[in-house]
Amino acid sequence: MEKVLADRRYGVWARVPGTLRRGAAGLRDAVVWPAHEWREVDMQVVRRCGLERGFMAQVVGITVCRESRRLSGLLVRERLASNYQAMREIELDRIIGLRDLLYDRLMVGAHESIDRSLVRSMGEAAALGFGASRRCWIDALTRLVVRRKLAGRCVLEWLEDIEEGILLEDPDFTRHLRVA
Repeated sequence: MEKVLADRRYGVWARVPGTLRRGAAGLRDAVVWPAHEWREVDMQVVRRCGLERGFMAQVVGITVCRESRRLSGLLVRERLASNYQAMREIELDRIIGLRDLLYDRLMVGAHESIDRSLVRSMGEAAALGFGASRRCWIDALTRLVVRRKLAGRCVLEWLEDIEEGILLEDPDFTRHLRVA
């Protein structure tokens, strides 16, 4: 495999060896890493419609521009309530926050901004979910609060704007938040 040109912050990931998959359109190639190289990350991205969204994911590889050999995106598997989505590409210019969980290293953005978008996205998913799905999202949100040592007051402030204020009235959520 040819050398991949990347910014310093992504230099380590650009050097990870993997399986090269040629792109169908001929514009980009994908380098998929072996499973033991996958990285758990917290991400904050801008959707194509302009809205921000935070989620936990696994980075499973990179995409490279075929002509210039420059890093163009990350291949990620988004974590859902109880499993992972299929692998998809997220372009580097859409990533506004990225934190490597293995080393708790901030690569792009700010910790507070990433935390806020994660809490809001998980809160919206919990508010829209029912039954087991709702409990899974509440548990995931609680684990995030414990892992990041977030203040309960901040979490409640970030969740105030959710239109379905149902989550703040849910006894399961408030009990989990008190425990955290």
